[in-house]
Amino acid sequence: STQSTGSSGINAEYGQRRGEGNDGSQCQYDNDYVLNKLAAKCNHNRACIVEASAKFFETDPCPDTPKTLNVYYKCKSHATAADKALIAFIVILLLCLVGGLALWVVYAYRNPTTPSGLFLIKYGRFWKGSIYKEDTGESGI
Repeated sequence: STQSTGSSGINAEYGQRRGEGNDGSQCQYDNDYVLNKLAAKCNHNRACIVEASAKFFETDPCPDTPKTLNVYYKCKSHATAADKALIAFIVILLLCLVGGLALWVVYAYRNPTTPSGLFLIKYGRFWKGSIYKEDTGESGI
């Protein structure tokens, strides 16, 4: 059995194992045929279980010969239009909040006598770090 998630087949092989003097080509199914069978069963599904058997592939060019199924796939995004709209809304909202905060800081910095400017003066020291020391009124001499 093979399991895959919402995917797009890139390559699929079903047939006799290669090796031991046998290239397996006479017992190898056509790749397009295998991909089409897998796509018909698995495309647009979040998960897909396929039995690697002649019953699934409907024909068997080499009965009673052990075969393997190798599937190479690439996952697809299942984002819907609503998901994309929600993500766009959140990104725009965050950009507006950051932009609004930046504009407020510029306004408060340029107008220090406004309530915003006084707030920035009073509480804005947290980003200045410890290089500025509090004035304790002592001369230090």
